[in-house]
Amino acid sequence: MTIYIISDIIYVRDKVAPMAKKFPRIRFVIANETENAALLKDFRLEESNSETNVVCIDENSKRYIYDGEMDDFDEEAILEFVGKFNAGKLKPFVRSQKAPKDNSKRAVKIVVGSTFEQIVN
Repeated sequence: MTIYIISDIIYVRDKVAPMAKKFPRIRFVIANETENAALLKDFRLEESNSETNVVCIDENSKRYIYDGEMDDFDEEAILEFVGKFNAGKLKPFVRSQKAPKDNSKRAVKIVVGSTFEQIVN
């Protein structure tokens, strides 16, 4: 698992290092928001108003995005996020168009990213 911490806050690195030691099997990546605009776009976080954005990617490349506000780096919130991930309580982020309102009456089902697992599997 990899956790991306995307922020322009200078002291984030100093706070992440001791936290990362608690989870040796997790790779923590700190990315500067200004220099990594493409990363934010890839995670669809370019409109985020948070000072710090946190994204977790599991071994199957599923992405889990911290959806709380984080105007200041909050170690407790990140630890809670990691705990929820480890407990399987997070919903993965899926790029998707909006699902059709009523797909049940269609001869040909419309599948979008957020309904793929439900319809195909």
